[in-house]
Amino acid sequence: GADAGVDIEGTSVILTAVSNIGDLGAIEVCCTTLSADVTTGGNIAIDLCGATTITSMTTPDGNIDVTSAGDLTLGTITAGGATGTFDITITGAGSIFDGNGAANNFTSFGDSTLTAGTGGVIGTVADPFEVSVTGGNLTVSAPGSIGGVSVNAVGTVTPLGALTLGGPFGGSVLWNGADLTAVPGVGNLLTPSLILILTSDLVFSALLEDKKSFFMDEDMEASDLPIRNSEFVRK
Repeated sequence: GADAGVDIEGTSVILTAVSNIGDLGAIEVCCTTLSADVTTGGNIAIDLCGATTITSMTTPDGNIDVTSAGDLTLGTITAGGATGTFDITITGAGSIFDGNGAANNFTSFGDSTLTAGTGGVIGTVADPFEVSVTGGNLTVSAPGSIGGVSVNAVGTVTPLGALTLGGPFGGSVLWNGADLTAVPGVGNLLTPSLILILTSDLVFSALLEDKKSFFMDEDMEASDLPIRNSEFVRK
């Protein structure tokens, strides 16, 4: 893993370790299908040479870092522990696709990122990417589009509930069915302090001065709230 050459090559590769995989440097792997699991805890670092389907990648306590030169189709990924993070980066032209239907694609417990490559997307209109992030933020970047959509993701990001858009994007960013790029004044940048509250016919966007919580209804005006750079937008 510490050198630049390919470490493992095959059609279907299964990696299992008690602790870390790629602890001294990312393991360079060329394969069609990959599973990589740590049984007791530790980090996983994988560098893939091309398009790959990852059926399983799990650590009960650690971080997962994957780079690929081509498309990635993901099954079940879990970066466990108190602050386990999950980061995927497509270094060439490639997308990040859902590979397990309606099941969750990845679970993490710290700041995580999904970065598609040149012309790439995250999920599709027909098949969204399912995520669960607890105790951190999720940053997505996808410069391409399919059917006018760059990102289609569903799931939860807690406790802030914010989706951070890294951009640029070639199309819409759909988060639990809402088009985040369609909110005026938001464009292609959402930070963790930008909170979106959606009701049946109202979108409210606010850049909070602090982390105070508040309640709202349709009779309220932006000036009624302890915020700045805010607006109500009727859908």
